[in-house]
Amino acid sequence: MKSTPLTWFSVFIHLLGLSITISITELATGNMISGTTRIFSAIITTLQLGFGMTLGTMILLPVCEAASYARTHSHDETHAHAG
Repeated sequence: MKSTPLTWFSVFIHLLGLSITISITELATGNMISGTTRIFSAIITTLQLGFGMTLGTMILLPVCEAASYARTHSHDETHAHAG
């Protein structure tokens, strides 16, 4: 089974949902300190994941576009010399 970004994203979403659910449960039962800590931890984790995905996309997208451009144009030059 191949691991894809979509697979990891779905795992992170479920883990964040669990963390938020536990924090709301703790807040509802009167555990204000642990509930507040967990909810802020979930918010910070969400921001870190968003920042990481944005940064990764900004770094990787130009590299992939350059590789695709090079692959396309080297294929065209190969056919031009063969004819």
